[in-house]
Amino acid sequence: MKNCKILLFGDLSVPFEGQLQALLHVHDNPLLTSFFEQAGAKIRDEIGLLTTQQQSLFPRFTTLIDLVSKLGETEGTPVLRFCLLPVCQIGQFINYYGRNGRQYPSPDEAYCLGICAGAFSAAAISASPSLSELVNLASETIIFAFRTALHSFSIKNDTVGNNEEHGRSWSVVISGEEKEIQERLDRWGESENIHELWRPYISATTPNNITLSGPPGVLQGFISNQQLKSHELPIHSPYHAPHLFDESVLGEIVKDVSCANLPFLPLVSASTGDLAITDGYRNTITAVVRDTLINQVKWKSILEQTIGRFRQTGFESCSILPFSSNASQLLSTALNRANLNVEVEQIPEVSESHSTHGHFSDSKIAIIGYSGRFPDSASNEAFWELLRAGKDVHREVPEDRFNWKAHYDPTGKTKNTSRVKYGCWIEEPGLFDARFFNISPREAENTDPAQRLAITTVYEAMEMAGMVPNRTPSTQQDRIGCFFGTTSDDWREVNSGQDVDTYFIPGGNRAFVPGRISYFFRFSGPSLSMDTACSSSFAAIQTACAYLWRGECDTAVAGGTNVLTNPDNFVGLDRGHFLSTTGNCNAFDDGASGYCRADAVGSVILKRLEDAEMDNDPIFGIISGATTNHCGQTDSITRPHEGDQTSVFKRIIRHAGVNPLDVSYVEMHGTGTQAGDATEMNSVLSVFVPGNQRMPRHPLYLGSAKANIGHAESASGVSSLIKVLMMMKHSEIPPHCGIKTKINHNYPLDLKDRNVNIASRPTPWLRDDAPCGKRLAFLNNFSAAGGNTAVLLEDAPLPRDLQADPRTFHLVAVSSKTAKSLRGNIEALISHLERSRDVSISGLAYTTTARRMHHGYRVTAIGSDMTSITQSLRLKLENLDPKPIPPVARVPNVAFMFTGQGSFYVGLGRELYLHVSSFREDMTRFENMAIRQGFPSFLNVVHGSQATESPDPVVSQLAITCLQMALARLWMSWGVKPSLVIGHSLGEYAALFAANVLSASDTIFLVGTRARLLTRHCKPGTHSMLAVKASLDVIKPLIEDFKAEIACLNQPTGVVVSAEVEEINQLMEVFKTNGLTTTQLDVPFAFHSAQVEPILEEFESKAQAVRFYTPSIPYVSPLQSKVISEEGVLNGAYLAKACRHTVDFQAALEATTSSGLCSEKTIWLEIGPHPACSGMVKGTLGSKSNTASTLRKDTDTWKVLSTTLEQLHLSGISIDWNEYHRGFEKVQSRA
Repeated sequence: MKNCKILLFGDLSVPFEGQLQALLHVHDNPLLTSFFEQAGAKIRDEIGLLTTQQQSLFPRFTTLIDLVSKLGETEGTPVLRFCLLPVCQIGQFINYYGRNGRQYPSPDEAYCLGICAGAFSAAAISASPSLSELVNLASETIIFAFRTALHSFSIKNDTVGNNEEHGRSWSVVISGEEKEIQERLDRWGESENIHELWRPYISATTPNNITLSGPPGVLQGFISNQQLKSHELPIHSPYHAPHLFDESVLGEIVKDVSCANLPFLPLVSASTGDLAITDGYRNTITAVVRDTLINQVKWKSILEQTIGRFRQTGFESCSILPFSSNASQLLSTALNRANLNVEVEQIPEVSESHSTHGHFSDSKIAIIGYSGRFPDSASNEAFWELLRAGKDVHREVPEDRFNWKAHYDPTGKTKNTSRVKYGCWIEEPGLFDARFFNISPREAENTDPAQRLAITTVYEAMEMAGMVPNRTPSTQQDRIGCFFGTTSDDWREVNSGQDVDTYFIPGGNRAFVPGRISYFFRFSGPSLSMDTACSSSFAAIQTACAYLWRGECDTAVAGGTNVLTNPDNFVGLDRGHFLSTTGNCNAFDDGASGYCRADAVGSVILKRLEDAEMDNDPIFGIISGATTNHCGQTDSITRPHEGDQTSVFKRIIRHAGVNPLDVSYVEMHGTGTQAGDATEMNSVLSVFVPGNQRMPRHPLYLGSAKANIGHAESASGVSSLIKVLMMMKHSEIPPHCGIKTKINHNYPLDLKDRNVNIASRPTPWLRDDAPCGKRLAFLNNFSAAGGNTAVLLEDAPLPRDLQADPRTFHLVAVSSKTAKSLRGNIEALISHLERSRDVSISGLAYTTTARRMHHGYRVTAIGSDMTSITQSLRLKLENLDPKPIPPVARVPNVAFMFTGQGSFYVGLGRELYLHVSSFREDMTRFENMAIRQGFPSFLNVVHGSQATESPDPVVSQLAITCLQMALARLWMSWGVKPSLVIGHSLGEYAALFAANVLSASDTIFLVGTRARLLTRHCKPGTHSMLAVKASLDVIKPLIEDFKAEIACLNQPTGVVVSAEVEEINQLMEVFKTNGLTTTQLDVPFAFHSAQVEPILEEFESKAQAVRFYTPSIPYVSPLQSKVISEEGVLNGAYLAKACRHTVDFQAALEATTSSGLCSEKTIWLEIGPHPACSGMVKGTLGSKSNTASTLRKDTDTWKVLSTTLEQLHLSGISIDWNEYHRGFEKVQSRA
């Protein structure tokens, strides 16, 4: 008997969350684990590419387990459910066919059928000839499902507004015949005057049932009116809606298909029942998106085509394998009636286990920032200069530490004394900005200098990284961990011990090093203090890497501290035969006799490489392997064991998949002890010089920073790491200064023959010379307690080619916590710019705004090039009189003010449309909505491709309104939230949209309808409007003998009159005779006059079809001269009256002050093509009122925006600079 199999993938009508949760905890199927890891990372990255406003729709998560546990917590749940259903179905498929030796489906007998979201699962599986190929293709396909759902969600919000009750169903199932139901829908829609975009529609049909979809309120209205029995489906966005979606969106959704696979298994279309015939996966997935968004699901066609196909191919039996589908009964019943033997198989339920799979384990770790304090070098660059000069900086114990003479006996005979008087010391270890870190002078005095310097270097490293907490998904404060290595509590044991007070423990206990850092920066990820003696900082860094690899944090701050203040530790180490009595660590020297103690504090910022690249972080080096073991086989706990060291070296090399011959530098622990140095050398040679020699082009260099700066014990590892990072930066190996006599006689005599080198002078270390295209360095850190921690470091990815920045003006920001520091920061920036001639202005603007934490004292500079920026900074410095921004409670509020029609000009949004993707996407979507409602295209006048200056009024009014809606969204995405909105005449419509009274679709409908009625019933050019600079009392007597009307009361000395053109011409002479200045407005109609009366009744009638919501932001009405916050006031009748009656903008502005909504500090942000209302604000509320513009005719867009952003930023408004720079990643280089 010839048998076939139907792989059936259901839609969102079936609950799947429990099964997905169970699948996520399966830990014995590597392919399933890999798929979930890739899918989770893809979704996370895709969300990271969205605007800040869009990102806020979704919860922060790291793994799919996190994401599924947070379903329902945010507004974007419908989008997540849509893309997670294919995740579940593909997971079920992989789990099912990856067990018990099941044979993968064959194209001769298997068919894939997916409905709605399930079609994405079907498409991925149909194009995959094996499970292993499915994993990569499926994770990519999930993103296409996500984009499809996000587009649907956006259209839903634009159509019905985001006030629509979230969680209400958009789809119901009813019984009936399609033709009859469609007729009832049409009749009801006409009788209720419901626009076609908002009417319920048939999205799917079966032989017995129909799925109706539409806005929940309207849908339920139809069900109730028609007295239909219905069953709600858990679907919360529109799909299968040809009246809402068109072909133009498909390309954007599938823009980056990387797979070219042809179908392997036949794929059935849910809209036609036909087999998909495509020439590649791009066409396959495009067809799936089309079926999902545009085409109706037609089960009758599916069943008829399937039965016909089976009869043609001679199948006599069929098994149906449903993956999260309830349609198997429908399918099996139809096939049974066609005399086919049908069996419905059941996917075994997956029971939850409690073992979670790993995550991110193959990621490399990017170092995106680092800073330190080292002996005689208080910065990274000073440290490098010291290394490059080959300096040995050991000296006697400084007086600010302790009186070494009281604890010193060169013979060692005196009790509790040491024979050591040398060390390597940080200069001014007590130098600390307590006020900056919100620490009182008393607490700072009682806080270990190691703690103080740790938090200082962390801040510096964060500045270097451009790390702003909560800026991106990977820098959320609850996902940032802190890991620090410290092996002694010198300060607490000696200094604080003399006067124990409140800060004795928090100021001196080593656990408070990471604790204080996490507390100050509000990090709430893991915070761990590590003590593994000399390897503490490397153990902390390796632990940080492990947490990143396990997905337990997304960003890690790691490092180590060592500030020496306790003479007893010198005594103990000397008595234990650790220390040299003669000076510094003579690593590699034949006379090496112990190590020299040293200060150091170092911090690094770590991220998984893919996160760092996604966040556009600077990458200075990459950790491709790190691990720790213990020398358990050694004959002394304090001595390394060659075999155990070799083991940890090989483990890292093996796991990283690198050739040991490609490692060109090894930073050795090299403390300067005979046994330790010799053992380490043998371990290094056995791994990195296999076969006893390296080719001439593969030299190996060895070195140790301890010869320069001593052994910083718990900070030695991070010090060595920063040394190698500086070597990579400068492409040079510094000379090793540890060999004072001759090389250690325990080393092999043939190092040169093996091509193993110890640099005696600065030696070029070029990336171009690296055999594998990148330099590899290996760093070893040994613990006196027997532990080995090692790290494999490689070059950062090559910098991408940068494109020219289309923005012609840029804003550079400088800030500080005190006035004095602000002056210093400005001077430092000017000095940096004068030294570094290759700094790009776009990189500098990006770095100083989006990649900085902004403090209370602020200065900005705006310019078109580096010269103008530097000049601006110098001018600001000369006239500096800094005042801090106000506290949060007193930061001025922002009023959105929408301009009227008189501001129109062709090309009014050109620069933003061409270069700001979110603005362009909004404008394109608004245009599509307009066209679907029967209105003409308007984008050509927005970006200036239409030459005419006098377009159709429908076009110009739609262009202005849609521009204003897109600008409002743009400002809100940049973090500027209005506390009130007000619109002048036509501007009221965009203001209603901004206040969430109207959806975008409704706003377009009302504006387009009103404009169309005007063109039909009113003759353009017969009437006009005249602006007069005079008070109403002056104007009224002058127009008494005319039919002219007061159209607008803009300000006490600003009035607009409307009348026929002939009267306007006469009035211009009258006003001129009376010494009044007038301006005739360039508008086709006399709004707010008798000319518009013919349209009012019909306009009000059509407006009744629109749903008006209660304002979510106070709405200031120029019609009623008051603030409206209540329900029921704003409706079709209101708009009809507003069209005819006087615009009393002056009284509306005065109402904002009397109601307490605004003050003299309020910033009035004008949103429109050209400022027209700002003067009205100043004329009404006072000349000192703060106004700002968005666009200005004949003025550079970026100059206007930069000026307004400067005003907002300096006023204390929290600008989302990351969002402002979004879309310009290819032009941004870190300055």
